[in-house]
Amino acid sequence: MKTPRLIIYTSVLCLVLILFSVFPFKIYLLNRVITSEGIFHKETNFEIVKKYFREQGWIVKEKNENQELIIEVEVETESGQWSCIANVDSNNVFMFFSVFPGEIPNNKRDSVVKFLEKENIPEENGCFSIIEPDGVVYYTTGLDLNKEELSTERIHDIVGRNVITMNLYIPLIKKIIGVVPFPENIEPNDELQQIERADSVNALLVYLVSYLLVV
Repeated sequence: MKTPRLIIYTSVLCLVLILFSVFPFKIYLLNRVITSEGIFHKETNFEIVKKYFREQGWIVKEKNENQELIIEVEVETESGQWSCIANVDSNNVFMFFSVFPGEIPNNKRDSVVKFLEKENIPEENGCFSIIEPDGVVYYTTGLDLNKEELSTERIHDIVGRNVITMNLYIPLIKKIIGVVPFPENIEPNDELQQIERADSVNALLVYLVSYLLVV
């Protein structure tokens, strides 16, 4: 009768040793999955932005520039095709940039700067800038994530305002630099005034569309 008991005790001891040797490893792996990729994983703001573009069907190119992750996407409308850049910078600000498709010639930069400085879109909706020495025009919209939580709705708002604005301004900028010709009845000296009047109408449209995106 002692032999069966010894066998049972030995079997139980072996089972306990097996459980202690195997289960901690399994628990460790489970804990890694849960905390880093699973149930308790909190998406970073950059991941939320990337997820938004993919869910919207945009082709996303992820890059690392100046030790910051950025997302590149392409936009194509009736005004043309251009590149956009999205990132969450080191100050925790979500930024979205539209890049005008083409460089501004040196002899036209002053006219373009004058034109963009007079644009009357409310400042909080975004701003244009020309990056020297290449003469690249950007339109930038953003959101301070230290003051407001990032959400799909806010990304849609920021991106929508940006793309609508660049879409409206591309033809106007092209007219200034001579890519799109003016009608024959417009004198060259009057071209900036003509564009500025068109700009006022387009700016009003941008403001109205931006308002509709919010309400």
